[in-house]
Amino acid sequence: ELSDVFSEFDEICSRNNAVRIKTIGDAYMAASGLISEDPYHADNLVQTGLEFIEYLIKRNEENELKWKCRVGVHSGSVIAGIVGKTRFIYDVVGDDVNIAARVESNGKEMAVSFTDDTKNQLKSNLDVYELGNVNLKGKGERKLYFVEPN
Repeated sequence: ELSDVFSEFDEICSRNNAVRIKTIGDAYMAASGLISEDPYHADNLVQTGLEFIEYLIKRNEENELKWKCRVGVHSGSVIAGIVGKTRFIYDVVGDDVNIAARVESNGKEMAVSFTDDTKNQLKSNLDVYELGNVNLKGKGERKLYFVEPN
């Protein structure tokens, strides 16, 4: 199940100029704009998240096991590179990665939630809704927004 879902997520990322960084259990971490600067990085990730949800909705109609997810997006600075000496892994780290993780865990189910930093980067015309001020563990209070698939 997880391999099927993540394989489709990889295809969705590829179509939207995003890349999977890693999976941790049933969590899937992706980014856009790391390898080369992309003024549409925020749009790429929000669109990717919307397509993840659309895929799960369609998949749920045809399968006994029903999947739900939360998608959290935050725009900021990260450090990217190879970590380790014996078992190399490409990873991204930094405070903004932690903020994105907190946005996901506090986000709306089956929606793409994001911070002001991402909202201000969006270039597409989306129906954006305010989730309100949310206390992100260890990061303080942030205003969050969300979009849902049509």
